[in-house]
Amino acid sequence: MQAPYRSTNPAAAHKAVPIATTLSGQRPLRLLFKLLVDSLARSLQPAV
Repeated sequence: MQAPYRSTNPAAAHKAVPIATTLSGQRPLRLLFKLLVDSLARSLQPAV
């Protein structure tokens, strides 16, 4: 289950980040979104 999540997460982030950046046109939102995705990825993966 970990392999699919890992390959799907970056793809989704790559698609969502440009959209969020285009909609807002602001860097803070992109940074906030990246933090959200990072925390989501951490919660999906077991603590290393």
